This record gives sequence, structure tokens and C-alpha cells, in this order.
Amino acid sequence: MFSREDIANIVGTATETAIRLLSEMNKDKIILLNGKKIVITDLAKLIKTANLSD
Repeated sequence: MFSREDIANIVGTATETAIRLLSEMNKDKIILLNGKKIVITDLAKLIKTANLSD
């Protein structure tokens, strides 16, 4: 399990930025923030958001 700080370090950004982006993805229903858990609810949209799709 990764902390929000761990996620920020993995992607190379500030913790505050990672938290803001996670909150935005939660609002857009791409992920579900449930306490300390992050659940991917729309994988296709997450991939598109990450620019990993064709």
C-alpha cells in the first residue's frame, strides 16, 4: 500500500500536487478515494487521462 507521499515520489511531484490530482480524479469518477484506499473505477478513462491510449 502506498501513501499519498509515496505516490507523489513515484510520479515525481509534490505531495500536495498528487493529493490535488487524486481529488480531481475522484471528482471525475475515475477513482474512488475510500479512506487510505484508492479504487480505480474507470480504467479506460484513467488510461486516457494518462495519455497512454492510442
